[in-house]
Amino acid sequence: MTSRVLAAIAGVASLVAALLLVLDDGPDDVGEVVLAGPTPAAVSSTPAAASPSPSDDAASTDWSPTAPGAADRSTGATPTAAPTPAVEVGTRSARIGDWQPESVSPPTRLRLPALDLDVAVEHVGVDDDGLMEVPEDVDDAGWYRHGPAPGQAGNIVIAGHVDDREQGLGAFHRLVDLAVGDRVEVEADDGSTSAWEVTGRELVDKSALETSDLFRRSGPTRLVLVTCGGEFDGTVRSYRSNVVVVAQPI
Repeated sequence: MTSRVLAAIAGVASLVAALLLVLDDGPDDVGEVVLAGPTPAAVSSTPAAASPSPSDDAASTDWSPTAPGAADRSTGATPTAAPTPAVEVGTRSARIGDWQPESVSPPTRLRLPALDLDVAVEHVGVDDDGLMEVPEDVDDAGWYRHGPAPGQAGNIVIAGHVDDREQGLGAFHRLVDLAVGDRVEVEADDGSTSAWEVTGRELVDKSALETSDLFRRSGPTRLVLVTCGGEFDGTVRSYRSNVVVVAQPI
């Protein structure tokens, strides 16, 4: 009888000890278990601003005269900035546009007295290949109408053909002969004429031409004349380089 009582007491003691081990949640083991992986970032008490989701019916636009990045108040959409084209002067379809900001007098003629050159200037944009358009008539030059005009900050870009397989020599076939100090005149559609002086001429490989700098829309006002030049690649029927002439107002 005594042995049964002792055994029962021992069993109860074992059960109590087991319960104490299960219920023990003290700090003795804290920090002894290392979790693999990065430490979770702290959670900020300030809720993050919700990112606006695009509207399904927001109107898209190729270009707007509004300042780049300004939201369209009617749709809430941000207009696409004026395109910055690659430059390859050749025979391209000239999709002439007639939009101009009211405060701008776009160029209509270009004169290079040193070359005895007086050419009409058309207003061109970007073709389907992302290249700057040039007039179909090789006797004309093309002003990039999405960029600055005379009197505005940035580069006024005017391009022209060096030649054409069917039409022969282009308006800019002697552009490479312009020298530093030569005079350039640009006539605008309001009848005014601005005078410029050549400050530099460069032959640039087309693959190395920095179009973002060529078509910049800020900084000092410069006139940039562009055509093809350098070696002619008969395989692709295109010149390997561009002749770039830079002039400053005088």
